[in-house]
Amino acid sequence: MRRLGCRRSSVALRQWSGTVSVLLGLLVAGCRSAADSAQPRPIPSAAEKQGDTAGTRPPRAAPSQTPLDSIKANLSGASEQDRNRLLQHLDEQAGATAKTLAALSKVPASEIESRLVVNVARNLEDKAREVDSRGARLSLSPDELRRTVIDYECFKLETFTTSGVFPKRYFGYFDEKWDTAPYEQVLRETVHASVAIANEFLRERDSAVRLTDAEIAVTFIAEGGALLLREKQQELENIHPIYGIGLDDIATGFSKYKDLVSRLDARLGTRLADVVVWQGGQPLLNRYFRFREAIAGTALMYVYEKEIASRKLKEAGRTPLSDLPLRDQFIVGSLVYNSGNPHDAERLRMIATFSTADYLWRVSEKNRSRRALLNVLPANLSIPELLQLGDYPEQATSWNAVYHILQRYGAYVALKRFTDVFDGGDMFAKSGGPAIVSPGERTPQPAGPDRGARLQYRGN
Repeated sequence: MRRLGCRRSSVALRQWSGTVSVLLGLLVAGCRSAADSAQPRPIPSAAEKQGDTAGTRPPRAAPSQTPLDSIKANLSGASEQDRNRLLQHLDEQAGATAKTLAALSKVPASEIESRLVVNVARNLEDKAREVDSRGARLSLSPDELRRTVIDYECFKLETFTTSGVFPKRYFGYFDEKWDTAPYEQVLRETVHASVAIANEFLRERDSAVRLTDAEIAVTFIAEGGALLLREKQQELENIHPIYGIGLDDIATGFSKYKDLVSRLDARLGTRLADVVVWQGGQPLLNRYFRFREAIAGTALMYVYEKEIASRKLKEAGRTPLSDLPLRDQFIVGSLVYNSGNPHDAERLRMIATFSTADYLWRVSEKNRSRRALLNVLPANLSIPELLQLGDYPEQATSWNAVYHILQRYGAYVALKRFTDVFDGGDMFAKSGGPAIVSPGERTPQPAGPDRGARLQYRGN
């Protein structure tokens, strides 16, 4: 859990590049690509947007063929019928999206449609270059190509334009494919089991709050799980509770929900209870998390934050959290999880409808004398700048909670819209029984160089 603004701990900024792999007939491959990272934009200047320049990629090489030819080449292993259907779907979706955005940006629809074709081509090209740590390339079905490549790229451009922030791409963390497939299975089962245990606990407390699999799974990936499953796989069984997975208030949450800690440990076989120890009335970090413990710890801390959100809405005389649609519960929970502030109803509406671009630009300009400028523009200017730059701007973690959670909210909506990972109740559509043991769980107990470090405590 990451506190922003005055409540934020000193946690390293993290970027995430959404990923998924593909091989359709011929090997059209790659997952966990860096397709969502981008070159720094000229506005604002580097000096103005301090902390927003990490992880840029070099300019792309000039294409050796047209974008449409590239797409056709990367689909050359598909049946002729499937290939033609995908190309027809691209033509229809890109055309419809371009028409919508042309009215907003005053840019000719033909230019926007061409940009979308380029984005789809790059998506497939990035995938075709990627292999996992074992040299393997895995496949996506024609339906997955249609939804997670073509439809997603149209969704990404539209939401980037109207919200100011492009959505993260989390498809590859739930497909149980590639080299991290065993850990993705552990993620799915541990989330599902932890949510069931937490909801049982909440019912017994007569709390109206409930968790969903989608809330915990997306939050875990957003707060550090993506990095762990990508370039920090060596840390999968040795995860710092704060710097690794963002649980800043772990001492407070674990103290407040001791019974839930015990219940999770008993049912999952974890040892959450000895991660934080108390000496002289002060909480200290005793050791790091294992992978399953980090997931279960995220679920417990989401209980802590979601009950805070429920209380704050009640105190403000607003609609009870439990009566809100699941989408809005995700937004409110994410805002409180990251900033402690549920924000007003109008702000929630703007986030839910991806209509925050103008608001974020105004907030950024208002705070330019004391904050790094947000890498956003008003909605009507985003497309012209994107066409000029030739790529999306880099958008690292930010000081603004609305900007910050839009990235994960976009990923949540994309998972719901373009995959079958979650059902209508935001629970995993496919899940087994109890959480399984992760591949590296029998390694020596994690410790870490800052064992014994004092943790912040807000009291119960």
